[in-house]
Amino acid sequence: MSEKKKEEILSFWLGNRHIQFSRDEVESDPQLKADLEHLWEQNLTNPIQFFCPHGDFKYGTDCGFELVSSQYYINDDVKTFYMNVSPNQVGKTCHAIVKKVLRIVPNDKTWPLFKDNGIYCRPWEGPKTLVVLGYDKGQIIDVLWPELQKWIPDEELGEYKSFANGGTKSPAWQYNPRVNLKCGSRIIFLTYEMKPSVCAGVKAKEVLADEQMPLAFFNELDQRGRTLGGINWDVSFTPHRVAGRADTGAESWLYDMWMGKNTRGHDIGRFRITVDEVPDHIYSKEQKELAYRQWIEIPRQTGDEEAIREGEARYYGLFQRPQGLFYPEVQPDIHFIDWGFEDIKDKAVTFYRSIDYGYANPTACGYWAVFSTGEYFLYDLYYVRAMDAIPHAKAIIERSGNKLIENKKFLDKVTQIEYKTFTEEFSAVRFKQTWLDWHCFKQQGGAGQSISFFFNVGGLKVSPSTKLDQEQRAQALRSFLRIDPNRRHLVTGEKGAPRMYISKRCEKWIWEWERLVFESRRVSDMSQNQKETHVDKNDHAIDQTEYMACSGARYIPDFVEKQIVLKPLNKSTGY
Repeated sequence: MSEKKKEEILSFWLGNRHIQFSRDEVESDPQLKADLEHLWEQNLTNPIQFFCPHGDFKYGTDCGFELVSSQYYINDDVKTFYMNVSPNQVGKTCHAIVKKVLRIVPNDKTWPLFKDNGIYCRPWEGPKTLVVLGYDKGQIIDVLWPELQKWIPDEELGEYKSFANGGTKSPAWQYNPRVNLKCGSRIIFLTYEMKPSVCAGVKAKEVLADEQMPLAFFNELDQRGRTLGGINWDVSFTPHRVAGRADTGAESWLYDMWMGKNTRGHDIGRFRITVDEVPDHIYSKEQKELAYRQWIEIPRQTGDEEAIREGEARYYGLFQRPQGLFYPEVQPDIHFIDWGFEDIKDKAVTFYRSIDYGYANPTACGYWAVFSTGEYFLYDLYYVRAMDAIPHAKAIIERSGNKLIENKKFLDKVTQIEYKTFTEEFSAVRFKQTWLDWHCFKQQGGAGQSISFFFNVGGLKVSPSTKLDQEQRAQALRSFLRIDPNRRHLVTGEKGAPRMYISKRCEKWIWEWERLVFESRRVSDMSQNQKETHVDKNDHAIDQTEYMACSGARYIPDFVEKQIVLKPLNKSTGY
């Protein structure tokens, strides 16, 4: 029991309930004194019974999914992989540990946690194994084990309870530490410093991974848990980039899980505690203000882009984007809009398409609308690999909502190959022009014909994209992405807007942008000044965007194009 103004006030917290009495009042009432001493003893030996979670339902603007409340997070038994992605010092590890403790020890329905704080009292299902993973042994010993000791009732810990509460034994940290509880459950500690093969033979129903777990540990444990009916995962972490680990922040496998891009066979639950949701008696108002100044205010004042991104991770719990983003002009809350074709089909727009072709790599086709006010809007994206040009043409047209009309067969007199040819019928959307990477008008796609030839045979009338190099294309695109303080936003109407917008439904575009960084010159092993080009990887949706930015596309009122029946003549272009 802590004392404030020692001669006057006795004060302590039970969850979010503040117990406070004057010393004179306590000393004059023997029953009150006994009750307070009992509560204080219970708070020391079994504080989980008073635990009061914090964190409400909210919308995850960074992932597009609902983020559950703290009560829902602790109670839910449906989702098999819960991600607690939160800022520093808001209680993310504490909530994860409380959730796991309630699953491995018997619950008492008389605890205030169940009666007053919205948490479900679980029927005892028998002993379970909990695996706890941390960065290194130091984190396990100094952070995770004390937090577990705090929330596991002393009766269950026995000789493993804290020394302050009379404990006499510590886990065997020098070996592979295990802790057996009175109820029969056990806790196994592992660290990311170990080889993933250390998981061999470990079977657990419950796993708590603190901070950003390497994928290899997930794969090893998840596979071994299948014979138990699957693992209930809880991963709690702040999504900043960890020095020396390229698989952290927005380049991690956990980010793909958070975004729903690769769930690895699990039903994903998402939870985040914000700084303002933490009670002031846990995280004081003054310290919250200092944290905001350190992580948000000062980096913005200095214009330090890397510090800004790290601050967003540590203060807001947003995944830290890679250093040296190639298009830092993009601001997700401004450039990404929740519109699609249905929102623009009746507006004053002209439609275009832009294609970056690949076979081993994806073929990306952007569906664009150019507004009468000059804005470019990517409202849909086709993104498919391992197909030839003719089936791509068919799929791109069908995704447009248009139909294919079969024409007469065409005989190539040189190769004596006969082709079925098609024409696009603009039954849903009339496109003014479709640009294709100009290299496709030179590269052979088979039988001595260019790739563009086969797109045209398939019914997709294509034109060569710009021949500008990548650095010049990037400059053109940046001019569309920059914020003009006098331009009004396409959706909100507020001043301060770009000339280009991306639909939130174009997930692959956003995925590429988050990973596209400057290419570095290298001398020996030392990274030198950045080039003005980006790395040649995962850039196909971005490439077609650059073609569009260089196209000179404009709004054409009442555009109508005469239907053209394709008659391939030229071996290079297919016209």
